[in-house]
Amino acid sequence: MNKFLDEYVRFAEIVNTIKKGSGPALYVGSGSESQVWRIEEQERLYAVKIANSLSIRGRRRDTAKVVMNAIMIGERANGIAGLEQLCAASPETGATIYDFASGQSVTALDEAFARNNVTDEQIDTLIDTVAAATEAGLMIDGLNDSGANAFYDDEAGFTLIDFRAANENLTFKQNMKYALRSLGRVGLVLAERTGYQI
Repeated sequence: MNKFLDEYVRFAEIVNTIKKGSGPALYVGSGSESQVWRIEEQERLYAVKIANSLSIRGRRRDTAKVVMNAIMIGERANGIAGLEQLCAASPETGATIYDFASGQSVTALDEAFARNNVTDEQIDTLIDTVAAATEAGLMIDGLNDSGANAFYDDEAGFTLIDFRAANENLTFKQNMKYALRSLGRVGLVLAERTGYQI
């Protein structure tokens, strides 16, 4: 059995309470793919994502297939620092559970912040993340250029939360462009600082 499916058992009750609209979970927001809640379990924060049935796109999807795809992507991303880490999943409930990304949404940051606060070491770590993602066959989603799919933490640096399986022709240079694009205004500054194109 898959470790993500096996691990879901300990989250099943909290997912049921979220679906009923009760329990201690904190609603974080929603996108076209899922609605997200933050929970604390055994003194650790998690993001519970439940397939979004509120959007037109969400209602048209086979949620079991979407979750199985998330498991495949989670297996590829497993252990890559700077990528959101899948912890558990359930095709039956449409739920996926991830480590909660620390820090703040990159949408809250501006160009001045990126110039003055993002360290060279954090930029090097981001580059290493993109290289590892490319090697694992994962493409960073650069379609949303608002910064909403990335978090920044003063100590940890960047965490990218939106990526998918790539075709075999994806190059590091292309993926770096997508990663910088996904960081919005911050990505523009990092492109200047690194010489990578957006």
